[in-house]
Amino acid sequence: MSQRNLSIKQWLFEHEFIGVPDLVARRKELTPSDKLVLGYLLKCVRDAGGGACFPRQSRIQGALALSERTVRNSLARLVELNLVAKRQKSGKFENRHSYEIGSWPEHWLEPSVEPVALAGS
Repeated sequence: MSQRNLSIKQWLFEHEFIGVPDLVARRKELTPSDKLVLGYLLKCVRDAGGGACFPRQSRIQGALALSERTVRNSLARLVELNLVAKRQKSGKFENRHSYEIGSWPEHWLEPSVEPVALAGS
């Protein structure tokens, strides 16, 4: 391995990344795009210190390389499942929506798929 290569483990500690909890990743009722959008919103909430986040749909699209329709459909599905609450804001803001993370449905806390052991773990 050349000195220019950075190990994945080292990269993980030096960079931010978008991820989803296992209990989200294994849900079959969510599309891969839904999971990415939720992961992005979780990161935004974490970066904001909890509570709500205010990303514009165009920012989500750009960050995840998804189409406008895909982001819109994923946000609608996440709201429908009560995983995300979309709040309308009033006032002179560029973005009039905020997103708050809801609660995990109780049945999601029970594994529907056996976790896969990763090599070396």
